[in-house]
Amino acid sequence: MRVRDYRNAKMLPRETQEWLALHALHQMGNTTTEFDQALAFALARVVEVGEGCSSEFRAGRPLSGVTLLRATVEHASVLVHLCRKLSAHLAITKPANSVAYVTKIEEILAVAVFGTRFNWPQNINSDDLATLERKEREYTKDENGLNLRAQVMDAIDSADAECPGFRAAYEILCEFAHPNIGATWLVNDVPVQHVDSMGIQWIARRLRSQSPDVAVPHAFGAAVRVVDSCLLRFRDWVEQYRGYRPRVLQAVQFAVRTTGRSALALLNPYDPCPCGSGAKAKFCCRAPKIEH
Repeated sequence: MRVRDYRNAKMLPRETQEWLALHALHQMGNTTTEFDQALAFALARVVEVGEGCSSEFRAGRPLSGVTLLRATVEHASVLVHLCRKLSAHLAITKPANSVAYVTKIEEILAVAVFGTRFNWPQNINSDDLATLERKEREYTKDENGLNLRAQVMDAIDSADAECPGFRAAYEILCEFAHPNIGATWLVNDVPVQHVDSMGIQWIARRLRSQSPDVAVPHAFGAAVRVVDSCLLRFRDWVEQYRGYRPRVLQAVQFAVRTTGRSALALLNPYDPCPCGSGAKAKFCCRAPKIEH
C-alpha cells in the first residue's frame, strides 16, 4: 500500500505516525533514484537486444536478426516516449499539489520500466493459461499503486512524431518478423521453376538455415534506412532525458520541504537527504532556510 499523506494517520500511536511520516518522505525522494534507474534500464535493454540483432545478421540469420531489430526499435522508442511524457508534465511549473505532482513523475518512470498489458501481479504463477479469461489477463490499475498499464504502440507513435516514417518502418519490420512475408524473402532460396513432360509448370522452394544475401522489397530497405537514421539520434534522446534531472530533483525537494517538514526533523542531520540530491540532510532539505 502506498502512503500518500501520513497526516491522515493521526489516530495511530505516535511511533507509528513517525514511521509513516519517514516512509512517506523517503517514498517521495525515491523518485529521484527511479529517474536514474529508468535510464539505466533503457540503455541496458537497447544495448542487449541491439547486440543480439547485430550478431544474428553477422551469422547469416536475417529472419531472427529482423525480429531482434524490431525489438530494438521498441526499446529505443520507449525512451522517446518517456522524454515526451516528462516534458509535458514538467511544463507544469506551479502544481496545485506537490505530492501528486511528484507521484505522477514516479508513475511516468514506472510505466517506462515496468509497463505491461498482462496482469502479472495476479497471474505470475499461473500454469494453466487456458483458463484465463480476458478480464483476468488484462492489467488493471491497483487502487493503492501506480498505474503500470502500457501499450508499446504509444511509444512507437511518439518516435514517429520525432522521426516521420518511424511507425511505417516498424510495421514493415513486424511483417518481416511474422510468418509469410519474412519467411518468403529471408528463409527460402530463390525458387527453381521447370516444366514437366506434360507441360505443367512446377515451382520448387528450398529452406536453408543460413541465408546469403537475398533481394528484398524496396520498402524493407527504406524501413531499415528510417530506423538507422532514427537510432542515430538515440544519444540525443539520452542527453535530453538527462537534462530533465534538475527539474525532477527540484520538484521532489519542493514536495519534501513543503509537506514533510515535521518528518525532516526526525532525520539524523548527517544522513543522506531523502530527496536524492546526494547531500547531507542538514545541508539540503533539512536546512532551516530554503529558497524556492
